[in-house]
Amino acid sequence: MEGAAKLLEGSSTQDLSSAVLRARVALEDSSCPGVPGLMASPLLCRVAFGERAEDAKLFASLDAAWKGKAGRDVDSVAGYVALRFAIPFLYGIDVEGKPEVAARDALADRLATLQSVLQEASVVSPRFAHAALFVETLHGAVEHPEGPSKEVVAALVERAEGVRSCADCSDDPAQAAWSEAAIVAVASRVSGEIDVRKLLVASALAPGFGHPRATLMAWSALAAADREGAEAAITELAKLIEDSADRTDTVLELAELQHAVAPDERTSKVLESAGRRLAQGPLVFELRARGALDAAGIAAKRGDLQAAVQVLEGVIGKSPAVSSRLEKELLELVHCYLLVLRGRMAKGTERAEYVQKLKARRGPTASVDVWRELWVLELGRLAAKAGCRGNAACIAAVSKRGRPSAQSLQSRVGRSEAQMLERGLFGLRSADMALASEAHSRLSLDVDFRPLWLSVEVPY
Repeated sequence: MEGAAKLLEGSSTQDLSSAVLRARVALEDSSCPGVPGLMASPLLCRVAFGERAEDAKLFASLDAAWKGKAGRDVDSVAGYVALRFAIPFLYGIDVEGKPEVAARDALADRLATLQSVLQEASVVSPRFAHAALFVETLHGAVEHPEGPSKEVVAALVERAEGVRSCADCSDDPAQAAWSEAAIVAVASRVSGEIDVRKLLVASALAPGFGHPRATLMAWSALAAADREGAEAAITELAKLIEDSADRTDTVLELAELQHAVAPDERTSKVLESAGRRLAQGPLVFELRARGALDAAGIAAKRGDLQAAVQVLEGVIGKSPAVSSRLEKELLELVHCYLLVLRGRMAKGTERAEYVQKLKARRGPTASVDVWRELWVLELGRLAAKAGCRGNAACIAAVSKRGRPSAQSLQSRVGRSEAQMLERGLFGLRSADMALASEAHSRLSLDVDFRPLWLSVEVPY
């Protein structure tokens, strides 16, 4: 960087390549300028980057150089996107201090601007059009977290297939990774409506995308009741455990998947044991809640409702703070499952009170709403089932009362989740998509697909 600084001294060149190089010099070629490695933290790095960018008027100079259109090549465009969008995205600079709705709107506006930049840069390399598809997919998830329409699904898949078959994409691996990220992002986004395995099987994804590929393959296989496909995904997921950045999460994912595929005594014992350890451990709420729900579900299935209640009570005893959509879903599931379990242990008026409490709850997503409504129906049928006195035909007939149709389920939670619910499985999807900047201001597009196959009971 010292040599670059000397070369730039006295230079009045304002093309994009020069502007990016000046920005890198001002930032010491770091997203955390001036902060020693041992002291670096997200907060310190965000402050350091913001102050250095403001002092050097980096954003204004980068934007002016971009609009001037001179000096655009793959490296300079990627550097511009990394410095002007990816790092601010990483630190939440565009949304800092805003309430949730305003922050979502600000992020959506910023992503729309970035999408336009990348589309304009596609004349430099088709890979930028692929990066634009990634950003468009992320933009859609921000604006419509409930999921895309059928028309949007079809359009995204068509474009992802175009990315996969790109004939003019001979460049370095970093740029190839943008295309792979776009394919995985689209697959994650549309996995609620279609089987995405064909899209992924034909894609030669880099090892860095091994986890989302394995979990997406597992999700679609399980939704399609394809045991052989799910077992193949289990094998792929197991291979990733040792190199996983979050080994605990991957191990739990694997245990949930194995139990969903084959809910026998062995997989139940493994998942319940793991779930209890996680529920009691000094871990983030997401892992503790998942573990508690898995352990409670297995205990309840064998008839030990009180044990299920105890494990769930331990998770919410201190009123955990939650922020992400997934955390909110898990917290609501814990509260609702406690009402369900207590309602099942109660009778008469007391049970009716639990049903009313369950009916009064709402959100945070359609998936949780549908699961809750199925239990409201089931609790209302318990007395009639008891009156059957063990007659299987009678119990089966009672179980069908009020049951929503497959079409109704699909319209609310999507095809894949509906298919699982019909078979007594409860799945939630979580996709992580982000822009990042690697060494030397190289643009990185990150995506992961994190499904949950919770062992809570589904009374369909």
